[in-house]
Amino acid sequence: MAALYAQELQIFYNASSLQVALNQFRAQKKTIGFVPTMGALHNGHLFLVEKCAQVCDITIVSIFVNPTQFNDKGDFERYPRNNESDLAILENSSCNMVYLPTVSELYPNGIDQILDFDIPHITSILEGKHRPGFLQGVVTVVMSLFENVKPTHAFFGLKDYQQYLMVKGASAHYNKGVEVVGLETQRNQGGLALSSRNQLLTQEERVKAEVLYAQMNALKQHKGDDNLNQLLAAAFNEINNAGLKAEYFELRNPETLNNVEQWTKNENYLVLCAAKLGNVRLMDNLLI
Repeated sequence: MAALYAQELQIFYNASSLQVALNQFRAQKKTIGFVPTMGALHNGHLFLVEKCAQVCDITIVSIFVNPTQFNDKGDFERYPRNNESDLAILENSSCNMVYLPTVSELYPNGIDQILDFDIPHITSILEGKHRPGFLQGVVTVVMSLFENVKPTHAFFGLKDYQQYLMVKGASAHYNKGVEVVGLETQRNQGGLALSSRNQLLTQEERVKAEVLYAQMNALKQHKGDDNLNQLLAAAFNEINNAGLKAEYFELRNPETLNNVEQWTKNENYLVLCAAKLGNVRLMDNLLI
C-alpha cells in the first residue's frame, strides 16, 4: 500500500511537524504504520519496514536510543549509534517518514517519570527479573511514541517477545487504538537472531553466539520427553561451555509466559534464553 505514496524520505525532529504531514493522510482515512527502533538498523528492522508497507499506506520509522530501558549504564553508552548510516538504509526501503525525537520530547516531565504498568506473571520474570526497570522503560517510551505518532498499526520483532506482550497490553490499557503486530525473528545463516548489539561482536563471537539457537533447536528435538528439567539444565550448561554466560534458558506458555512443568508433543511452547558474551547481552526465543 505504501507504494501509493512513494516519495523522497521525509525526516521529522518533532511530533508537531510530523502530525501536520500526517493529517492529510488521516483526512483520507489512510492507515499509518509505525516501526519504533533504537537505530543501528539491520535486515531484521528492514523486514519489519517492508511488512509494515505491505499492510499500511504510510510507513514511519522512529530512531531513539531510550535511556530508561537500560539498567546498565555501560550498555547504554556502548549501544551502537549511527543516524547517518540508518537514514541511508531507510532511503532504500519502503519507509516514507523518519521520526528522530529528543529525550525532552518523549519525556517532557523528565526521564524519572516512568509508567507504572504491570502485567502479573509477566513483568517480574525473565527479562523483568534480570533487567529491573527494563520493561517499564520500554512501555513508557513506546506509549509516548504512540501518543506522538498516533499510528493505526505498530510492528515489533518477536525476538523481544516479553517486550511485545507488554507493549500490546499497555496499548490496550491506555486506549492508544494501535494494532500491535508481532513478526517472526530474522536470523543469519547460522541461526543467530539479528540484533543491533551484534555489531559489537567479532566474527568469532558471532559464531559462538549461535549456540543459543542450536540449543533451542536441540530442545525441540526432544519435545515431550519426560526429562524436561534435565534437558533445560543441559542446554544451560552447553551455553556456558561455548564461552557465554547463560542467564536463563526456560520453557514457557507462549500466551501467558507461565512456567511449563510438563509438556507433550501436541502443544505449543516457547523456549526463551539470554546470555552474555563479553560485554554484549544476547536474548532469543523459539516457538516449538
